[in-house]
Amino acid sequence: MSFDLISWIAITISFFISLIIGYLLLVVHRLNKTFYIKVMLLSLIGHYIGGICYYWGTLHYPADAWGYFYNASPALNRIVGTAFVKYIVWWLRFLFFGELYFGAYSFFIFIGFLGSMFYFLCFRELFLRLQRIYGYAFNIQRLRWGYFLVMCWPASLFWASNLGKDSLAYFSLSLFFLSLVRLNKNKLYILLLLAAALLSFCIRPYLVLVGTMGFFFWHFLERKENANLLVRVVVFFLIAILGAFFAGMIAKFGGFEYSMDSILQKGLHQQQSLAVGTSIPILANDKMLMLIFIPYMMFANMFFPLFFFAKNLVGIIATCQNFLLLTLCYKFIKKKFERSCMKKIPIIGYMFWFFVSGMGLLGMTNTNLGLADREKIMYLMPLLIVILLTLSLRSLAKKS
Repeated sequence: MSFDLISWIAITISFFISLIIGYLLLVVHRLNKTFYIKVMLLSLIGHYIGGICYYWGTLHYPADAWGYFYNASPALNRIVGTAFVKYIVWWLRFLFFGELYFGAYSFFIFIGFLGSMFYFLCFRELFLRLQRIYGYAFNIQRLRWGYFLVMCWPASLFWASNLGKDSLAYFSLSLFFLSLVRLNKNKLYILLLLAAALLSFCIRPYLVLVGTMGFFFWHFLERKENANLLVRVVVFFLIAILGAFFAGMIAKFGGFEYSMDSILQKGLHQQQSLAVGTSIPILANDKMLMLIFIPYMMFANMFFPLFFFAKNLVGIIATCQNFLLLTLCYKFIKKKFERSCMKKIPIIGYMFWFFVSGMGLLGMTNTNLGLADREKIMYLMPLLIVILLTLSLRSLAKKS
């Protein structure tokens, strides 16, 4: 495995295919303006740089991507997780790439780039809806930064450009939210919505549980004034039954238990597996003390490393990104009036609660920087869209 001529040919072909499809998406949505094209190009280049860096890393250090490629199998004995990804990679090798490792890798970079394009279109659609509600009371400069950050968030450029679950999960969730946003425009998006949900389940089953929990919180905390008691009771039991079903299925597929001992053991194992790198220290080994530190672990999962705990270059880069994220979250909390858009457009509210559910479910276990950062993009991007839309609204909108 190396950067040979064939690998460079593969990446060049993949790059231009991605460029053409990205431009066509802009044209179809009437966004082929200079600014949007520039942002699309930056995202495309960023994804390919991130993918090449990750690919280079797999040549020198142990990585899941190597196992997915060389252990790919047509036998689908389980329809979820690692077995499903190996099954996809086997077909990619059989139909297109053969023994060309970077050929298969370039396909996943393309998938990650499409995920960024879908989030970009989702951001654009929600902005247009807010524009109809608030008129033109937007800070255009912040809106431009919003487009840029949604398409070029550093963690997405890197983690969503590797051969494995991360790029597929990123793609499936972006398609899910885009389909959800555009359901009122074309009923065919129902099929895409179901396909995205199924793909998410096949890659990481707990994403369905996160989505169910997010809907539960959204319905009862954001929409409770719009539903009578009977409807709320019925919905509560339906969600509870569905959640219990998925929770049991996910536990069975994942081979773990829903207990504090299991959560603590998983967190410690992940931290010890890469103790020489950047990780988030667990402050207690006792399960009772663990309960006390749950808020800390969720905060640490979201914002650490932050000028400390960074032991390598990746940790330093993550520090810069986390400082930006902390700044955005602080400004978002201060914007009291503008946050009302979460009630005016229900999908924005659901995206926020999807993030809360993801952080609540995964924030206690992902103590290793790599695991925390790559899994965080699954529920961080919806929050980022909510924050950037909120910050783009002017306070003058109160008068409109």
